[in-house]
Amino acid sequence: MFGYSPALPLQVDKQDGIALNKSHEAVAKQNLEMLILTNPGERIMYPDFGVGLKKLLFEQDTPDLRRQARDSIVYQVKQYLPYIKINSVDIQDRPQDLGLSLFEPEYTYIILLNYSINVLGINDLVLIEI
Repeated sequence: MFGYSPALPLQVDKQDGIALNKSHEAVAKQNLEMLILTNPGERIMYPDFGVGLKKLLFEQDTPDLRRQARDSIVYQVKQYLPYIKINSVDIQDRPQDLGLSLFEPEYTYIILLNYSINVLGINDLVLIEI
């Protein structure tokens, strides 16, 4: 079967050899996640590509820092993924708000992105744990 791009992280697939994204929706969601998780300077030839949220992890948590993170996400999506419209960005630091255990050390913040792609009629949610 055909695919639009490799699914990341790379995985072996018996049918295709490498697991593939087989819909425009899956490609767009993967592109959005990669943009948010990339630090500026990591992508060759695109020094400004990426939101760089991980650098904010050890900053003092203030409303201004959260606003800066939201603004950076919206700006980067407009710049590099103009076909995606960010409807809302919600940054949470309390895992109990999502029914998760307080003793899960895997993340510090949860970022919920509600986005839409008007051309495809898609409205979806991305949850990123950092």
